[in-house]
Amino acid sequence: MFSRKPNNTDTELEDRSATSAKSRPTKSGTNNRSFSASGGWELSDQNDPISPNSYMISYAGVLVPRFKDHLLIGDLSHMVDGGMRNACISYGWVLRFIQVDPQYLHWVMSVSISDYPAKFMKLLRRYTSDKIMEDFPRIRSKNPSGDFWAPGYFVGPGEYPFPQHVIDVFITQVRRQQGYYSE
Repeated sequence: MFSRKPNNTDTELEDRSATSAKSRPTKSGTNNRSFSASGGWELSDQNDPISPNSYMISYAGVLVPRFKDHLLIGDLSHMVDGGMRNACISYGWVLRFIQVDPQYLHWVMSVSISDYPAKFMKLLRRYTSDKIMEDFPRIRSKNPSGDFWAPGYFVGPGEYPFPQHVIDVFITQVRRQQGYYSE
């Protein structure tokens, strides 16, 4: 029969477990403990609902205007910035970074784990496009599609903005697909 000697990790686990057992009581008077993904014990009140919104994941993203001459400057820039902020508040997302450049919109936001990229991108594109088409008739008259943004988007998981060279490559790719650049 094999046996092993206790080590510091065993003692730490016992200490952590003993500390967690002294947790606050729930409304029903009993303690309800669960093991967390971070490797420790956490308390939860069995009467408190667990919401998917309590678990967030961050994404960085880039959108490019459909037409090269639709620069994100002046009132349009302010509207896009405000539209992104309003959309995030409305859908329960947290906007962590935003950059409205004349050629693109770049952001980092945290969303619920139940909000996958295709879902939030569809909502963002629709919300901002509707606002732009409503507030800027000259853009609406040139772009009957109703979608201000060029086809496609660039989204990746992460808490930091994309480096400039990555954004530049994406913009070139979008414009090439639109036929602005010949190969």
